[in-house]
Amino acid sequence: MWRSGLCALLLGVATHVAAFAIPPGQADGVYSVWTRPDGTEEHTMIMNATEALLMHSKPHGLGHSLVRRDRLASRWAINEGVSCASGQERLDPGDCDAANSMLDNQCGNGAKVRMGMDFYSIRNCAVAYFCNFSSYYDANCDAQTRRDWSAAITQKCGLYMPGWGRHISNDDGPFSKENNFSYGYENYCHGGNNFCSRGIKG
Repeated sequence: MWRSGLCALLLGVATHVAAFAIPPGQADGVYSVWTRPDGTEEHTMIMNATEALLMHSKPHGLGHSLVRRDRLASRWAINEGVSCASGQERLDPGDCDAANSMLDNQCGNGAKVRMGMDFYSIRNCAVAYFCNFSSYYDANCDAQTRRDWSAAITQKCGLYMPGWGRHISNDDGPFSKENNFSYGYENYCHGGNNFCSRGIKG
């Protein structure tokens, strides 16, 4: 379980982009969203809020080598810049911490995210998300990378202010196309409900 202040730890997207649309009245919890080729979306609850907040972070899916690579990717993304949400108010600290904690517990020490799929978590009006932008490869999210990226958004945007960051690798190495992803958090009650530059409203 992460302590209060986690929200001050989540990075987001270099340019704000519309994306998957969270259905109105979505219950608190952790979700996956699959965007079909025709732009329609399938939202699936992975855990409700109680389960997600009680769960301790643990490994999911991919191995340690991929986690280490994503940690390096987070440093590259931080150098590429952070964007702050314009016109959005400061997030409720407790809600933001809870949304990030639920996302951390889902990603754990490494969770596989299929191409065309994203993860998001909701706590009241706060939403935290991981987006896999690759058209060809699965991606890997993990809690440590989320925390690394979050420090940068806090430094630029302020404590509990919404923002995002996107990493696109310029590396020509064998994993370069896998490094096209984003972490972010926002107030979707007041700032809109479209995320990750995909979907019928994307």
